[in-house]
Amino acid sequence: MSIQQELTKFWLSEKQALIYTTALSLWPCPASTLARHTWLKRSNSYLLLEQMLASGLMWSYSKWDTQYFFSTSPELLVKKQEEKYLHIKNLADDLSDLIPKTRPHHIQHYEWLEQVKQAYLDILTSKESAMSFFPGKIFHAELEVWSYDIFIPLRIENQISVRVIMGTENNIKHTKYHKKSSEYRRYTHIKYTDRYPLYIEGQIYLYWGNKVLVASYSQRELIASMFQSVPLYKSFESIFEYVWNV
Repeated sequence: MSIQQELTKFWLSEKQALIYTTALSLWPCPASTLARHTWLKRSNSYLLLEQMLASGLMWSYSKWDTQYFFSTSPELLVKKQEEKYLHIKNLADDLSDLIPKTRPHHIQHYEWLEQVKQAYLDILTSKESAMSFFPGKIFHAELEVWSYDIFIPLRIENQISVRVIMGTENNIKHTKYHKKSSEYRRYTHIKYTDRYPLYIEGQIYLYWGNKVLVASYSQRELIASMFQSVPLYKSFESIFEYVWNV
């Protein structure tokens, strides 16, 4: 990935990133030179430069009736990003204060991808092994990639093993799943639906001795709820242990 593409991960557009990196190498230079080297229309260049001057990404000075532009130093760019992070963090704290204090904290709902990821990351706070009802496949492509690239390696790193009950049709093979079970600190019992009337489409995670995470994921539906309740946990645990041993 190029430096310009990396810069777009922050608050720069593709064209702004192009101007910023070009101005660094030509520092300082007039707008016409920037337009020529970036292949942007001069009118577009002036508009972008005005925006970048206003945001502190560029600086300028005049000499002999010509305005010269130069990029803010990379060190100041980092500082601006840090200041923006602190601003967002403070804003998040202020927004949290708006949540009614009577809201029950033992129930949390998650309704979009990044929130569901956070729900799964809470499992990593567990100090003991977890239990899970699992359909054998995550039917949401992006969540599945994140699970194998980020979540599972972190779970392994935190030495959290998981016992899994998988409900699946008899004609479906899970050779790839079993091949990596030991490597993933995962111990699985498969319950085929021709013998056990066990239908699992989403996932249920039991952890911490008092938390139950229920998730439904597909390309059309992505929701999760986390319940913090010892009685509820014990109820699901008893069901899990029964199914595990039959």
